[in-house]
Amino acid sequence: MIEQIKFNIENLKNYLINMKTSDIYLILTEKELDKVRNIFNTYNKDFEQYKKEILKKGSSVNFNINKDKNFVFTKFHLSNLCNLFINDIIDELELNFIVDLIIASINSFENIEILEKLETLTDPEINGFITKEYASTMIL
Repeated sequence: MIEQIKFNIENLKNYLINMKTSDIYLILTEKELDKVRNIFNTYNKDFEQYKKEILKKGSSVNFNINKDKNFVFTKFHLSNLCNLFINDIIDELELNFIVDLIIASINSFENIEILEKLETLTDPEINGFITKEYASTMIL
């Protein structure tokens, strides 16, 4: 699974998106939902292009990750991320995109089970579409 995700990430060719790990961290930890939405709005043009490309079979999007913040991805982060989706703060493709970025940019996970759960929230071409019911099973 990790190799397939790495293949998809490393072979992205259609569009370039830049994102910072500090923004990913804020998305995962910010309590004020308006601030989370504002972070997403910063990347709105990029997300719209990602959505167009990722829905095409076999297409992909190129992105750069500025690793300006290191952190360990934990159960807390996974729960917060799923809550953003369940509460309609982010949509499914934004969830897929953020998860791809997390997997590509975060070097430390609380444990392998957290990483394995996170991997199930990636690209719909790989894992199928995500429901709110499924996301609610991730909340610990």
